Amino acid sequence: MNRKSFRQWLWVMAALMIAAVGLYASTGYAACPAGIAKEQCFCQGSEKKICSDGSVWTPMSYECQSLDCSTPSVPCSKVGSDLSFKVCVEYRNAKYEFRLNYYPTPADYYWLADLNTFAAISGGTCIPISDDFALKNICAEHQGVSYGFTMNFLSPPGVPFGYFWKMNMTTFQKK
Repeated sequence: MNRKSFRQWLWVMAALMIAAVGLYASTGYAACPAGIAKEQCFCQGSEKKICSDGSVWTPMSYECQSLDCSTPSVPCSKVGSDLSFKVCVEYRNAKYEFRLNYYPTPADYYWLADLNTFAAISGGTCIPISDDFALKNICAEHQGVSYGFTMNFLSPPGVPFGYFWKMNMTTFQKK
């Protein structure tokens, strides 16, 4: 190979490498976000994503089926040492904020609304709730780790008073 042929070959190889890097970058693959484990599903905006092989991918149709990314991402609430946390909800175009206090039971995980903290608010991103009062896609941070889950409006057996939400453990996951 003469010098001129070698230079042409070198330019072609350089162009192919630049094209390959550009193609890789344009696919949108990125490194997994901090705190997301290998093979873990998570929401990126309203899209489902999965962390695999150190990169973020769009999951196959059979992956991440239980994950619901349809509601907007809300800021994570800090969970206190007593497992209480504040929630912001949007119901029929009005926004409210209140604290949920952990209510221990022998078998399940319930939280009781603290009505003394209930307040109408404006602004911010809140969890939209429907007429069944389920709280979907809650984000709660406990000891520096963020978790996502759904809570269903449901009183513990034998408790006739209060506004309770029960954690749906099938939706509980590290974010």
